[in-house]
Amino acid sequence: MSLTSNSHIFERIQGASNLPSLPQVLLQILAACDDEAKTAKELSLITSRDPSISAKVLRLLNSPFIGLTQRINSLEKAVIYLGVDTIKNLAISASVLEAFSQTRMEGGLNMPRFWWHSFMTATLARRLAVESGYQSPDEAFLAGLLHDIGRLLLAANFPKEYSRILQQSEAGPDLTMLEQQVLGVTHAEVGAWLVRKWKLHSFLADSILYHHQKPARIVDAFKLLQIVHVANCLAHEDAAEYQRGVQTAESILKISSQKLNLLTAGAREEVDGVAVSMDISVSAPEEVTPKDNQKQVQKRKELITEVKSSSLLYGTLQSLLRAESKSSAIAAVERGLGVLFDADLALFFLHEKENDLLVCHGSHGKWYEDLVSGLAISMASEKNLLVQCLNNRAVVDSFSLVYSDVTIADEQIIRLLGCEGLVCIPMRAHRENVGVIVLGVDQAQYQKLIAQKRVLTMLAGHAAIALYVDDMKRRQAKRIEEERREASTMIARRITHEVNNPLSIIKNYIRVLRQKLPEADGVQDELRIVGEELDRVADLVRQLSAFSGPQMGLREPLDLNGLINDLIKIIKKSILPPSSYETHLSLDPKLPNVVTDKNSLVQVLLNLIKNAAEAMPEGGNIYIETKFVDAFGRRLIGEDNGDSGGVRIMVRDDGPGIPPAVRVRLFEPSNTTKDESHYGLGLSIVHSLLKELGGGIECSSDEGKGTQFEITLPIGN
Repeated sequence: MSLTSNSHIFERIQGASNLPSLPQVLLQILAACDDEAKTAKELSLITSRDPSISAKVLRLLNSPFIGLTQRINSLEKAVIYLGVDTIKNLAISASVLEAFSQTRMEGGLNMPRFWWHSFMTATLARRLAVESGYQSPDEAFLAGLLHDIGRLLLAANFPKEYSRILQQSEAGPDLTMLEQQVLGVTHAEVGAWLVRKWKLHSFLADSILYHHQKPARIVDAFKLLQIVHVANCLAHEDAAEYQRGVQTAESILKISSQKLNLLTAGAREEVDGVAVSMDISVSAPEEVTPKDNQKQVQKRKELITEVKSSSLLYGTLQSLLRAESKSSAIAAVERGLGVLFDADLALFFLHEKENDLLVCHGSHGKWYEDLVSGLAISMASEKNLLVQCLNNRAVVDSFSLVYSDVTIADEQIIRLLGCEGLVCIPMRAHRENVGVIVLGVDQAQYQKLIAQKRVLTMLAGHAAIALYVDDMKRRQAKRIEEERREASTMIARRITHEVNNPLSIIKNYIRVLRQKLPEADGVQDELRIVGEELDRVADLVRQLSAFSGPQMGLREPLDLNGLINDLIKIIKKSILPPSSYETHLSLDPKLPNVVTDKNSLVQVLLNLIKNAAEAMPEGGNIYIETKFVDAFGRRLIGEDNGDSGGVRIMVRDDGPGIPPAVRVRLFEPSNTTKDESHYGLGLSIVHSLLKELGGGIECSSDEGKGTQFEITLPIGN
C-alpha cells in the first residue's frame, strides 16, 4: 500500500482521537521561566498546578543523581536548587511524556530505545548549545527532545505500514526514504507539523524538519538547526553516524573531537540519572567503541563523574552571573558548594588590599555567622593555611600537614566550625588576590573534595571573577562620586569668589545711602530689608563655600532644644509666612546638651526647614522633634555614634514626597527635585557638615505623604 497524498496523511492524523497536545500549564511555565520578574515562589506555584510535573521535579531533586543530604519537599526550594533552566527542561520532558502516555503505540517502535535516543539528543543539544555559545540552551533541549516525535505519530496512526518500514530500514535503506515511499511523508515533516500546531517557536519546527539533511545543506542554516543535526548524529547507535556527527561539529560548530567525546560521556551519565529519577523507561544501545580495559574503564568513570559535576556547576555559574552584589555572589557559591560537594561549613575570607588582610564575611543565615564576621588574618602570617593558599595559588588543606604546621588561628577556625579539618581554595582574578574559600570538612568529605579538585577550583575561579567585578563596580562608583564632588568643589569655590566681590560692593553702597538719609526717612526701612536679603544671599554663598570643604567652628556644649526654639522664631518672620505654614515642635525635655559647632548645626537645620517649605509652595505642616537615643539606636548614613548614645532630630513635612529615583542619590551634589534655579547642593552640604560633626542623616519618603529627615548626633566628642 502506498499513500502518496501529503494532505491525506495530515488530515488522517488531525482527525485521530489520540492526537497529543501540550498541557496549558507547560505554556505557563515556559512564559514564567522567560520572565525575569517572576520569583521562585511564583514559578513553583505554576508548576504545582500539574501533579505529574511537580512529582517529577521533586523526584529528580531528591534522587541520588543530585545527591542532596536532606530530602526537599518544597517546590519553591526545588526551583532555587535546580535553577530556572533545569525546571523548564523537566517541565517540557514531563509534559511531552504526559502528552504521549495515553497514545497507543504500535508500529514496531521500541519505546525504551526511542525515549533514550530522544533524551540523549536533547541533553547533547543543550550541551552543544552552551559550548557553541547559542543563546538559548533550553530551546535546544526542547528541539532535541522533539526531533523524532513524528515517528510516534506515524507509528500510532499507521501501525502496520510503519512496522514494515522499520523492518525494511534495518536491512539498510534510509528510514526517511522508506517513509516517503510508503506513506508519502517523513517523520521529520510530521514532527514539524505537530510542533507548529503546538505554536512553539518556528525555528524549533525547522530544526525538526531538517534534522536528517546532509551536512553540506545545513552549513548555511541557523545554529539551532545545526545543533540538533549534530546532536542526533552523536546520539545515534551507529558508529558511522556518530563519526559523521563529530566531523560536522568540528567543521560547523568548531568543537573539537576531544570535547565532543567529553560532552557525549557526560550526556550518557545525565540521561541515565534523569531517566531513573523521572520513572522513564529507557534502554541505551550498545556502545559503539571497542571494549575498554580495566584502566580505561576506571578513567572513563572518573571522567563521567567530573562531567556530571561540571553539568551541575553550570546552574551555579548562571546564579553567579545574575548576582548583583557581593552577598548574593557568596550566597550563590554557598548553594553550589552544598549541591556539588555536600559542603555546608563554608567561610569566605576576602582580601583587603589597603590593609593586606584577609577579612571573613560570615555565611548568611548560618549559626556561626556572627562569630566569624570581621575575623581578619594578616597576609604577613605566612604559615597560616589561608595565606599559604593564596600565596601558592593552590588548594591547601590541614589534613596533609603535621600538627605543628597548623597555626593557632587555623585550629581556632577548625574548633569553631566543629569539623576535623580545613580545605582552602584560592580565589584570584586578573592576577589579583580576591580571597579564599574555607571549607570545614571531615576526613571522608576531604577525600571526595580532593577527587573533584578541578571542579572545585573551577567554581572558586568563577566566584573570584564575580567578586572581583563587584569590587571593581564599587570602586568605580566611589571614584566617579569623588570626581563629581571634586568638580562641584571647584565650581563652588569659583562662584563663592566671584559672588562675594559684588555683594560687598552693594552692601557698602547701601550702608553709605543709609548714612546719607535721615533716620526717619521711610526709605530706611526698605533699605534695611534689602540689606537683610543681601545677608541671606551671603549666607547661601557661605553654604556653597561650605560644600567645598566645611570649616568647623568652636565646639561647645549646646542646648539643642533652645537653639531650635530660637531658630523657629526667626524663620517664621522670613522663610515661613504664618498664614501658610504651621510648625509643630515635640522637644524631649530630658535631652542633654550636645558638644558641637552651633553655626554648622544652624546651617543644617535651616537647609532642612527651607527644603520642607519649598516642597509645599501652597503651605503645609512642618514637624520638628528631638529625642535622646542610646547606644543601640538605629545607625544612619554617616559615622558610628559610639557607645555613649546620642540625640536624634527629626524634620518632617506633609508635602508631595520624593520620587524613589531621586531618593537613592539624595545626598549627592547636583541632585534635586526642584526647578532649574536650584542646583541640589543643600543636602550635599548637610551630609558633609553632619559627617564633620560625627553625625549622620537618613531620609524616608512616601510619594504623596511627605518626607522625613532624621539626624543623629553624638552627645559629645
